[in-house]
Amino acid sequence: MRLGDITWADILTAMVALYGAVLSTIILVREWKAKRPNIRVEVSEGTVQIPLGLWSDQSIFIEARNRGHKAVTLSMVGFILPDGDRWAIPRPLGYVTFPYELMPEKRCMVRTPAQKLATELESMGFPDRVSLIGYYDDEIGRRHQSKPSIFDTNTAKLVK
Repeated sequence: MRLGDITWADILTAMVALYGAVLSTIILVREWKAKRPNIRVEVSEGTVQIPLGLWSDQSIFIEARNRGHKAVTLSMVGFILPDGDRWAIPRPLGYVTFPYELMPEKRCMVRTPAQKLATELESMGFPDRVSLIGYYDDEIGRRHQSKPSIFDTNTAKLVK
C-alpha cells in the first residue's frame, strides 16, 4: 500500500480507532483513580468554642478530607519534622479517636495546642521557624500528607 492509495474511508476508520483508544484510556484512568483513596490533608490554625461559651487557646489543626469513593481507616496523626522524624499526636483534641473510619465525601479534624507544639519543638532544638508537614497514616500503611507549613515557635503561629 502506498501513501497515495489511502482513501477517506481509511482516514475516517483510523480517526474512529484513535478516538476509541483515547476514550477507553480516559475511562480506565478514572476507574483506577476511583478505586484508590483520595485523602487531602491540610494544616491550619485557629480556636474552637468550648463549653460555657469560652474559646480555646490558639490551636494547630490537621484536617483530612476523603475526596475518594471508598472509606479509609485512619490510624495515626501528627507532623513530619524537617529532619524526617515524626511527631505523633497520641491524644489529639477533637472528636476523632483512632482508628477512625473516614467515609467518602467526609472530613475529620484534630488539633493540638499551638503553645504546646512550640514548646516541644524548642525542646527538640529546632530553630524559630520550622517547616511542618501534617500527616495521617491509614491502617494499611499509606501516609497522607499536607503541603509544608512554616510554624514560628516564638509566636506559636503559622507563618502566612
